[in-house]
Amino acid sequence: MTCEKTNKLIKAGYTVTGICYSTGLKRYLVVLTEIPEVQSSHYFDDPTAVLGWIEEKSHVGYHPTLIFRDPTVDKTLAVMTSDENRSECFCIYDYELN
Repeated sequence: MTCEKTNKLIKAGYTVTGICYSTGLKRYLVVLTEIPEVQSSHYFDDPTAVLGWIEEKSHVGYHPTLIFRDPTVDKTLAVMTSDENRSECFCIYDYELN
């Protein structure tokens, strides 16, 4: 799927609910889900700014659904939803897998 098609789906009411990047293939795997609830997303240059934005949005009924550090642009994508029926979210930064 192209970036243009992904953007069209997002504008049509789909939201990014999963994303990963293969450095070997230089390709993304993006999962889009159609949900009726309101979503909000933002790219951050400074990953520490994500927590403040999440805190601010949580006061008006949003819950984090995705936080992704994009290695190709060195930015962090955060997605939140007003959906009350969502999975729990944990935030761990700079976690190294062993």
